Amino acid sequence: MNPIVKTFYNGAVYGAQVRFPHALLMTLMFGSGTLREKMQAILSLTLQHSANLALFASCYTLCRGILQRYCSSAAAYLLSGGLCGGILLGENTTLLNHVNLYTWSRVVLACTRWAIEKWPSLYFPGAFRLYSALSYGFLMLFFETRSKLLQKSLQTSMNFIYR
Repeated sequence: MNPIVKTFYNGAVYGAQVRFPHALLMTLMFGSGTLREKMQAILSLTLQHSANLALFASCYTLCRGILQRYCSSAAAYLLSGGLCGGILLGENTTLLNHVNLYTWSRVVLACTRWAIEKWPSLYFPGAFRLYSALSYGFLMLFFETRSKLLQKSLQTSMNFIYR
């Protein structure tokens, strides 16, 4: 099978498998509207996520294939991911914010692991505790002083817990 078609298909299937249960749970628990409206929202979110992932996967595969003829593999990976991500996943929507937050958190963790692997002296036993302290310290500062800057779903969760 053509690699572009295969990644499109795999992206669509994976996107649906990941988003449907999440959308189902979150919409039924926290969504408003009739059951019909909730089902439409669930299907819409699933379709959007599936289409976004399918288009990104196929775009990335195509661009990577072209760029690898002209530059190193690492440059082709970075440029292809950046180009396709910016074009296809760069809108400021609730769904893409969720996807980008998920992705970015894992990129930061991978960069941290890479830095520790490359420079082991950077690691210290309390590093994760410091990371957690900074994360939750800034979360609570933003929640208490500028909660509108936080993602809507996080605002909702925090308001439920603390207000």
